[in-house]
Amino acid sequence: MRVPTLLALCLLGACSLASAADFVPQDHGLRYLGKEGRTPVVVEITLSERLDGTFDYVQWTGPRSWGAWFNEPRTVRARLRYADDLLVPEEVDTGQGAATPPTGLPPGTLDALSVRLRARGDIARGLKIAEYQVWNGGERAEHWTMEVTGAETVATPNGNYQALKFRLGSESEWIDGWSAPLLTFHFVRIDTWRDGRKVSELSLDDKQL
Repeated sequence: MRVPTLLALCLLGACSLASAADFVPQDHGLRYLGKEGRTPVVVEITLSERLDGTFDYVQWTGPRSWGAWFNEPRTVRARLRYADDLLVPEEVDTGQGAATPPTGLPPGTLDALSVRLRARGDIARGLKIAEYQVWNGGERAEHWTMEVTGAETVATPNGNYQALKFRLGSESEWIDGWSAPLLTFHFVRIDTWRDGRKVSELSLDDKQL
C-alpha cells in the first residue's frame, strides 16, 4: 500500500472518531482546590473503564484545613455506557445508594456528572450552543443548555491556562466553567451556582491525563 493511501486512511479514521456523538473518554484523574460555601475542599475526579465496557465516573470531595474538623468526605459515582454512540448513565450513587434512571426518559438523557463529559466533547468540536436532557436523580429529566461565551486566561494552582468560558445547566442551577484546549478541553475552573448564588468554586490543582 502506498504511503499517501495509508495517510488518507488514517485521516479518514481520525475524522470518523471525531464525528462520534461523544469523544471516547480516557482514564484520567483531575484534582481541584477550592471551597463549598466557606468550607475549603479538595475535589478529585476519576474516570475508568470496566471490563464489561462501562465507565465509572467518580467525584470525591474532601474538606481540608479547618473544614476537616466539621465535615465528612463525600463521594458521588456514576456508571456510564455507550448506546447508539451516545453516553448514557446506568446508575448514579450520591451517597444514598445506587439509583437507576426511571423508565421513559428521552434517549440520550445524561446525569449531572456525565453531562460534563458530553459538554466537554461538544466544546472540543467547536459548538457554541448545545442542549441536553439531564436526569438529576428525580422522577423526570431536566432541560440543560451549554453556551460558550468567549476565551479567557485563567489562573489556577496548576498554572495559567488559555480557556473557553462556558455556562452549563438549567435556569436555577448551573456551572460557569473554563475548558482548556491544552488539556484536551478538560475543565480548569468550575464555579457552581444555585438560585443566583455561587455555592462552590474549584480550580485545577493537579492532573494525570
